[in-house]
Amino acid sequence: MTQVGAFIVGTLLSFAVALGVLLLLRGRLTAILTELCEHEDRGKFWVAMVNVIVTLAATLLSMTAGHPPAPVEAPFWSIVHQLEYAFGGMIASLVVIAIVIGKSITRFEERTLARGPKGAGSPRTQAGTSLPTAST
Repeated sequence: MTQVGAFIVGTLLSFAVALGVLLLLRGRLTAILTELCEHEDRGKFWVAMVNVIVTLAATLLSMTAGHPPAPVEAPFWSIVHQLEYAFGGMIASLVVIAIVIGKSITRFEERTLARGPKGAGSPRTQAGTSLPTAST
């Protein structure tokens, strides 16, 4: 196998691994983002955005990895070197996404607690103070 062949194989493997990870996360990520966005279409948009970010991060870093630090004759080590960069990009993008989603969950829960239980009205009404009406 030539170096070009090894590069192509490494890039395709990086892409395939990123897709596998995203398939693994898809169901839970869709549920979380739909709940956070409070609308199914918005949640699906952000799932698609996460898919693009993770796939591109893994594939682009794999493509920019260059050659291994030491010249190697076996194309296998070139592919391994590419995959190291791909996994690094995928992990970095997933960590950033996890931090953002974690912070969003915290804000979502704070908003939900401030609203009170479903059907109970606003927190001000629960505390015994009503909002002024137009007739007063």
